[in-house]
Amino acid sequence: MKLLTFIRDRFPTRNDIIPVFAASIFIVYSWAILWFLQKMPGWLPFLSLWAILSILAYTLAFALLESCVVLLALVILGFLTPYKFVRARFISQGSVLLFTAASWTAILQLLRSELRMWSLSELILWFGIAISSIIAASVLVYRMPRFQQALRSLCTRLTIFLYVYLPVGMISCMVVLVRNILAAL
Repeated sequence: MKLLTFIRDRFPTRNDIIPVFAASIFIVYSWAILWFLQKMPGWLPFLSLWAILSILAYTLAFALLESCVVLLALVILGFLTPYKFVRARFISQGSVLLFTAASWTAILQLLRSELRMWSLSELILWFGIAISSIIAASVLVYRMPRFQQALRSLCTRLTIFLYVYLPVGMISCMVVLVRNILAAL
């Protein structure tokens, strides 16, 4: 019984998880929708409306899955780290990790063609800079209560996107499932 209580107390509360999930959904879905809208004009002359909507369904279903995986990784991180560092400030720490990691991921995706020309030492250098900036942002949040409050406020406001993106993602998952079942028949 004590072990179960210890394990339960190591996880962030539901009230802390929901705003971080909202931030994750906002980041992942926004990036997925931007990617889709960037690629869509090239598909218009060649694909039917149904095919384009199917691509959108796959994109949004994957975005839902990716958001859940990101949240799971943050919850596991909160479980594994000391209480006062991450779990006590789960919303602010989780969101700053999300925002900085997403920023670096976006930069890497935008520089995708240039990355192929970089040497291994340049890649290691930039990877080190990225990790250092993520750690620095986390320490900054840990030491600045005003920054923590701003991130908590932002994540709380982002929960409105759960009411839009979550149902759209679930519908997209159903569309993907039906398409795959129909393709198998």
